[in-house]
Amino acid sequence: MTVVGKAVTMSFFGKSPKYSYFNGCSNGGREGLMEAQRYCDDYNGILADTPAVYWKIFIAEAQWSFVVLNNEGYNPFQYLEDPVTTTGNNLWFGILPGANFSTVAITTTNPNGTNSAVAFEISDSWYRSFLFKEVNYNTANITYAEFGRLSTKAIKSSTRLWAQLNPDLSAFKARGGKMISWHGLADNLVMPNGTMQYSTM
Repeated sequence: MTVVGKAVTMSFFGKSPKYSYFNGCSNGGREGLMEAQRYCDDYNGILADTPAVYWKIFIAEAQWSFVVLNNEGYNPFQYLEDPVTTTGNNLWFGILPGANFSTVAITTTNPNGTNSAVAFEISDSWYRSFLFKEVNYNTANITYAEFGRLSTKAIKSSTRLWAQLNPDLSAFKARGGKMISWHGLADNLVMPNGTMQYSTM
């Protein structure tokens, strides 16, 4: 798209753009990091907001609250803790204190007055399509043990396509590229700790 955009600019104005900039948030922030890592000649400046750095594991762990709500009945506060295996090993980061549950720990009240968990559609469709490979799979039945196994499966899947983990931006810097990246600490979906540890991945 970048190459085509520059070609259109050249065709219309008769000259190439002097400077090119990229601005993206969440998945777009991830794409900004990918640009700097893999295609360092595309842009002069990149604003990578709230980057979903490690997509395949982050989006798998976004299902954690749904799993907790279905296994515990109704206990969203457990989601403040990091997702863990049945043996207590951390899988990814939980939300930080002060963030709300409005995106990932969703419930609905049924006609009979009981509450039911509602899956976050992006992570739920990831489970059904990429991990179970069955679009109609009922993810409400996932146990804690199965969640741990699925997380391991997610980590091993499609590394190059989904993971933007290389913190070496030296080629982008060498050609004069500039980047700004920021992440709000109250983010309740893309965990800010993932961005914090990007340089050590």
